[in-house]
Amino acid sequence: MTVQFRRIGRSEASSGTLGGLRKTQGARIKRVRRSFNTTQSLSQLIKNSNTVCLILVILSGLLFVGYLQNAHYGWSGRVLSSADAHFLNEVNNKIVNDYGVVMDCGSSGTRVFVYTWPRASHENELLEIEPLKDINGNAVQMKVEPGLSSFVVHSEDLEEYLRPLIDLAIAHIPEEQHHETVLYMLATAGMRMISQEAQDSILSELRASIPSMTNFVFSEQNVGVITGKEEGIYAWIAANYILGKLKFSKYGKQISSTGIIDMGGGSMQIAFEVPNDANISKHENRAHVSLGSTGLDYDLFVTTHLGFGANEALRRHIDSLPTSDETISDPCFPVNFAGEINSKSISGTGEYESCYSSLKPLLEKSSCSANEETCSLAGTYQPSLTSVGEFFGFSEFYYTSEDTLKIAGVWDKEKFVEKASEYCATEWDHLEENWKAGMYKADENRLKNQCFKSAWVALVLHEGLNFPESGKKLTNVQTINGAEVQWALGALIYRTRYLPLRNAEPVGASTPSSHFVESRSNGFFFFCIGLIVLLSIAQYRRIHTTSRSNAYSRLPLSRPDSRVI
Repeated sequence: MTVQFRRIGRSEASSGTLGGLRKTQGARIKRVRRSFNTTQSLSQLIKNSNTVCLILVILSGLLFVGYLQNAHYGWSGRVLSSADAHFLNEVNNKIVNDYGVVMDCGSSGTRVFVYTWPRASHENELLEIEPLKDINGNAVQMKVEPGLSSFVVHSEDLEEYLRPLIDLAIAHIPEEQHHETVLYMLATAGMRMISQEAQDSILSELRASIPSMTNFVFSEQNVGVITGKEEGIYAWIAANYILGKLKFSKYGKQISSTGIIDMGGGSMQIAFEVPNDANISKHENRAHVSLGSTGLDYDLFVTTHLGFGANEALRRHIDSLPTSDETISDPCFPVNFAGEINSKSISGTGEYESCYSSLKPLLEKSSCSANEETCSLAGTYQPSLTSVGEFFGFSEFYYTSEDTLKIAGVWDKEKFVEKASEYCATEWDHLEENWKAGMYKADENRLKNQCFKSAWVALVLHEGLNFPESGKKLTNVQTINGAEVQWALGALIYRTRYLPLRNAEPVGASTPSSHFVESRSNGFFFFCIGLIVLLSIAQYRRIHTTSRSNAYSRLPLSRPDSRVI
């Protein structure tokens, strides 16, 4: 048998096998194309992995910022704090101010003070109270005379007496906020010196008259006669508030406070912070002052000396002079002054040192041991002043130093005595000429009483209150940082010390603004989460699909040449 061998051509040899292979590969390619078509639109939008990664990083960053916001505010149950409300108001240029009116009913007259503050205050800070200014930039205030105590007999005239003060406040406070504006009428020494029956008569008339004159917030508790201790506390608060001392330092400790000395017409007060000493803690003149939600607490020694104000001391001095039909020589009035004071005919000799010495009995310290630093006016107890580094003097301490002597500011006893002695020794006619020429910021009463008041202020300071002549700073001022220091400001601060808590939204409460912020924050949060999920899925499918496509694209379309032997 003959066996024949022949070469088979490539096309002939592979026609069956290669055909089947091509059919199988074609089916696979169709499946890849169908899979690719499902992500084609997304792949066209996102060209490569770097773009997706960049978007994911940006969205992750936004979510991180959202997390920080959530840590401070919360995504849900959103309640605006007073600070948040203040921020939103600023954004909308709709900062809302509240107002308060305080009437200082003193011995010589009644003054009205109008204050304002932004409604949204921080819960752990005092209200940012400041005097309301008129269109010319001046504080809205006014004084009428005489004092409330003058209306014991004719209390029905009180409404006419107070009308200018009420009208001034009404004119400067927006009408829509009148019903939210608190009004206080607080009387001091002048009212304290009249009988309780006379006080009650005047106060009853005020409680009946004021509501018919205005719709300010006014209750029975908003009018009254404050104690000297309260007056001293209010003055201390006002001074330290304006000085910026009623706060914590950056180390979390209370800033050291300043003492105050305030002399009015009928009384004088001294208030200063004291250490927590057992001898002081139980004393009747010790006061623990807590400033509401701020966490600030102070132990003060506060006392008032009724009858030791400048006008009342002058009255006591004249009463101590002998009764005579003849003119009485008095060293406490300028040279050649002649006039009638409290029904006595007085002729001035203008001797400051003699006047100073003659007034010592009015200090009423005969029961005190010599140089006893804890024995004060009228023999009362007063802690040593060594614990306080600085004092501020107000009212008569300022007026006596400035109105004619022009030396207000840091107290210098030697300079003060020199200027006061020169004034006392000046001829009365010459003083009047200077006054008419505008050299003094004073009225005629101040002109004639300046010599007496100069001696009285220095005497009370150094021998009455035991203030050292050197080594301790006393600054006599009317304003601090441009703001007039009045106990009325301190009264408003103290009586509104819990107001920041009342301004804050109660837990669980909500406002239209809070719903808006909450819904906007929630929507943004879920939008970012959804977008990240979608992009992650798309990126995963793209990578997976690309891998499969690359794998199939590497399959051979034909086999290598083969020979059949």
